[in-house]
Amino acid sequence: MIAYVAGPYTAETLEAVAVNVAVAREVQAALIGDGFAVFCPHANYGGMDHVMNHRGAMERCFAHLELADLVVMLPRWETSAGACQEYGFALAKDIPIFEWPFDRARLKNVIKEGGDDDA
Repeated sequence: MIAYVAGPYTAETLEAVAVNVAVAREVQAALIGDGFAVFCPHANYGGMDHVMNHRGAMERCFAHLELADLVVMLPRWETSAGACQEYGFALAKDIPIFEWPFDRARLKNVIKEGGDDDA
C-alpha cells in the first residue's frame, strides 16, 4: 500500500525549510515502520531547486500522488500552497486523505486490514 506524504516544504528561512523536511521525514519513517511504501516529496525533491522550479516539482508530485493509495497530510498543511493543491488533487481523484497525527490509529488499521478503511 502506497502512502503519499503532503505538507509544507518552502519557508521564509533555510532553517524553517529544514524543520519542514525533518517533520516530513519523521512521518515517512513512522509510516514505513507501519508497513507502508511511502513517497515523500520532501525526501525525493527537497534541495532540487537548482534543477526545477516549484511548478516542475508539483507536476512530478502529482504524477506520484496519482499512484498513491492514500495521502497523509502533515501538520500545518493548510499553510502550504503546494499541499493545498495536493489535497485538492487527492479529493478530485478520490484518493483517501488522512491527517497526521490525528488519523494515526486509522492508518495502522488500514495497513493491518489491507486498505479496507475509508478516509
